[in-house]
Amino acid sequence: MAAHEIWTQARNRAQAVLGDSSEAAELLETAVEHVSRYLDRKGAVAFSTKVAGLLTLVFRRQLQKRAFRNGRVEAVGGTDDLDERLQAEDWSDDVNRRLDLEKIVRHLSARSCSILLLRQAGHDWKVIASAFGIAASTAQNRFWREVRDAQLKVLQARKQRECQLGQDGLADEGVTDAGQR
Repeated sequence: MAAHEIWTQARNRAQAVLGDSSEAAELLETAVEHVSRYLDRKGAVAFSTKVAGLLTLVFRRQLQKRAFRNGRVEAVGGTDDLDERLQAEDWSDDVNRRLDLEKIVRHLSARSCSILLLRQAGHDWKVIASAFGIAASTAQNRFWREVRDAQLKVLQARKQRECQLGQDGLADEGVTDAGQR
């Protein structure tokens, strides 16, 4: 399932990095094997975790190894440059993260929005906690609990939209509940 989710992105990435997408399937298969072994070692129950992100990371590492081996990648810059690259692999990832953040913020209380702004301004948890008159651990726990709840709401809304779009698409094709035309 996760491989299907990232296939288009993986194929496009392989095309961009290697100049050819023909090796994408092999690299993705290898990445699936690595992730599967990793999850087995961790004792994860099948389908209990969302693995698309992990699979994407492993695929990109496999792709970089292949590119180095093929001599298509030249190291440029130092370790400081890596920080910038890891934050947003490409512009679409950055845009998606910003959109998700905006959606999550809409579900946060005024207090958590204030905490978020203070954290973005570089304030540590002790300063934030003293501003609200609570312990630092309490501020952290409340904030992250609320963020997780907001993330779940955003994900549920996204899944509902995807299901609705899928049902609309089937209806457009004349497929009934019985699966026949």
